[in-house]
Amino acid sequence: MTTIRQRILAAYLNRNELLAQAQGLAAVPDPAEKARFWAAYRTARSELARLQPAPSTPPLLTDLPTEARPYLERLEGTSAFQDGFGGFEYRFMSVPIDRICPLQMFSNLEPALSPPPVSDLDATLNYALPNDASIPGETVITPAGFRFTSPRYGHGPQNLRRRLSGHQVVVSFEHVNLVQVRRFGNTLVMFNGTHRAVEMWRAGITSIPAIVIEHQNPGEAEWPTGPGFFATGFLLANPRQPPQGARPPLIPDLLSNLSVECQITTTPTVVEVGFGGQQGAQPQAPQGIMIPLGGLQAIPGR
Repeated sequence: MTTIRQRILAAYLNRNELLAQAQGLAAVPDPAEKARFWAAYRTARSELARLQPAPSTPPLLTDLPTEARPYLERLEGTSAFQDGFGGFEYRFMSVPIDRICPLQMFSNLEPALSPPPVSDLDATLNYALPNDASIPGETVITPAGFRFTSPRYGHGPQNLRRRLSGHQVVVSFEHVNLVQVRRFGNTLVMFNGTHRAVEMWRAGITSIPAIVIEHQNPGEAEWPTGPGFFATGFLLANPRQPPQGARPPLIPDLLSNLSVECQITTTPTVVEVGFGGQQGAQPQAPQGIMIPLGGLQAIPGR
């Protein structure tokens, strides 16, 4: 396990919700540090009551410069991009960071993701819209197949991709890690890329390149759910109830008194794949692969 720093939008959470996201403060053994954490939480909750409503004007999104087109064409020409975004009506745009609502209620501060200077267009595009979907890690051949390990947490069997190349089956481990914004009327919601948006705002950069998908109906979007994510109804509520705050959370709030900072632990990704055998075997460990891949069969992680 690795211990990292994380900022949590505590103003919008009750005590139990905050404790769940902070992993019960298990990585904060010092009582004095816990006291500072709870003092910051009380400050965050008091700040919530002083928020002003969100602007009623539409957010100003602008097209990326024409010089970005060759890079974006290379991105669109990858199998990973087509697998992830083919069929969507999307645009690549520059999005104002202070109008984006984070879907996740936290942002990790480690590893450091310092943005390049905005004068370097290719580097900025690669930072926000990387065209290499490969998840960094190591593959080791095992007696039953292979094991993939990565220092990145939160990945698993869902990141495996199977593609045919001639007479070969090519299996890769991918995450199309684009800064992704969904638009619902005047509300922008960040579905991916919160950490990078926070770091750009910290560096004084006010807009971020993103793939933008507009929805007429919130039900059209496949909203991630579960621990660490705000509910759809909470982000899009209009009118808002007093306990929700006068406006939904915004990316800059993750660097303000509306958030608290704490230590959490993360577990590296470990996924094992076995060759052949009976299809559809059920894994006994969380990182066991649960999807049959044609001549490949899921086996439990170790």
